[in-house]
Amino acid sequence: MKGDTELNKGKLTVLSNHALMMDLAVRSVKDTKKKAIILDGCSKLNPYLVTKICKIYGFDENIVLERIIGARGFTAYQLYELIGKLDEELLGDQYSYLGVTGVDERFSDDELDPDEARWLRSRCMRKLKELVKEYDIYSTIIRGEKDG
Repeated sequence: MKGDTELNKGKLTVLSNHALMMDLAVRSVKDTKKKAIILDGCSKLNPYLVTKICKIYGFDENIVLERIIGARGFTAYQLYELIGKLDEELLGDQYSYLGVTGVDERFSDDELDPDEARWLRSRCMRKLKELVKEYDIYSTIIRGEKDG
């Protein structure tokens, strides 16, 4: 995908800006005519932002919104489970983009044992990298953006 930010298929790209991730998801859906999936670990998935981005580019927001699939993980374990289930979702050739938010937030929870948090986070990152490479899709992960 070309433009202000260039992504390479099959590689996990790290971003620090949620709005940019949503912009890339919208453009991916429009350019490829396939779906995008967003795993949201910090409650940042915002359909109003998607609509705003569509209007800026002149895209039909109803079509784009139908093709962006969101799933929220409110805890480290829920995000871990969502990432573990991606194989089922990405089978076939229906997705072109994967975005993940909240990895830093979910795995730095004070109520989670630090060793367990490191183990879970490591497993998630390894799984994400494997899936992105295997399915050769565009992918971004948000690092360093806190809630609010």
